[in-house]
Amino acid sequence: MRTTTGVVFPLAIAVAVLLIGACAPQASEQARSLPETLAPTAPTVPPTTTSRLPAAPAVTVTSTTSSTIATPETTRRPTVRIAMVGDVMLGRGLSRIVRNDPQGIFEDVRFVLSDVDVAGANMESPLTNRPHIALNPYALEARPESAGLLAAAGFDVLTVANNHAGDAGRASVIDSIEAIDDAGMRAVGGGANLSDAVRPAIVEVRGLRVGFLAFDATRAGTPAREDRAGIAPWDDELVRTAVTEL
Repeated sequence: MRTTTGVVFPLAIAVAVLLIGACAPQASEQARSLPETLAPTAPTVPPTTTSRLPAAPAVTVTSTTSSTIATPETTRRPTVRIAMVGDVMLGRGLSRIVRNDPQGIFEDVRFVLSDVDVAGANMESPLTNRPHIALNPYALEARPESAGLLAAAGFDVLTVANNHAGDAGRASVIDSIEAIDDAGMRAVGGGANLSDAVRPAIVEVRGLRVGFLAFDATRAGTPAREDRAGIAPWDDELVRTAVTEL
């Protein structure tokens, strides 16, 4: 902060000088127009006396400058640890294990994921009670409530963009998404239409927003359309646009 004092005083003196200079000629004309008897007589000054005007008081201008500069503290960006695993399948022969030992099936996985901030996986099993209608013989469908086991294991985001998501029909894609949401996780890669299917899942952690996108590159899944449910199909332009808008 810079402060200055005494600036007004030189300005007042300068104004006073201008006023005196402007009035001096008029006063002289008035003096000449008076009768000689009334004209003012200049006082006689003894030759030995020297007339001095009192000295004008000195004007002091002081300036103080603060040399303290505030330096913002540098903030270190937080570190986020993300774990991504591959296919998770809870159907077929695993369904019996899920029923008999629901707490122990992901015990070791839970230990690993407890050390990360965000964990994601590919939900290969359609989470639905609908029957398997696909031509492939691999009935991977799992009960919707089994999604809670994945949430308890430490998963945060599950993708349904794979070639088995619609094995029980397009409606089974929506069943899986609802089961994942009900378990407190985020689903990505599928939706009621194409716009929903390509919408990212955003997870906020440590003050950062982490975005997830998922697309099926097998070309064997159930792709979403503008008016039909399904998964997000891989398309170069579609992927590029989704990443740009993320």
